[in-house]
Amino acid sequence: ASGSMVLRSEGLVDLATFGLRNLPPNQDFDIFLSATAQPPYTRDYSLTTVHTDAKGNAMGQALGPVQRIAGGDLNTTGKKFQHVVVAAKGAGGEAALVSE
Repeated sequence: ASGSMVLRSEGLVDLATFGLRNLPPNQDFDIFLSATAQPPYTRDYSLTTVHTDAKGNAMGQALGPVQRIAGGDLNTTGKKFQHVVVAAKGAGGEAALVSE
């Protein structure tokens, strides 16, 4: 699996755009920020959920103060986010992609 994320400021909010490839087909995946440095990754801040097509590809967007949350300005957990994670939907979903 592979993917990309583009984060662009839109004034008071940020637009995060996701492009994902070669995931299992016809499944839902959560995209979230995690403060955990290694597996299992905690779902600390949800960005969006996407559904893959028959080829395992998906695109999605999230609109919100992503940079302010990730940078700590609006982070109420007090934890530093380590990764953007794509995982099968649901609390026990295993990570399919993890940012470096």
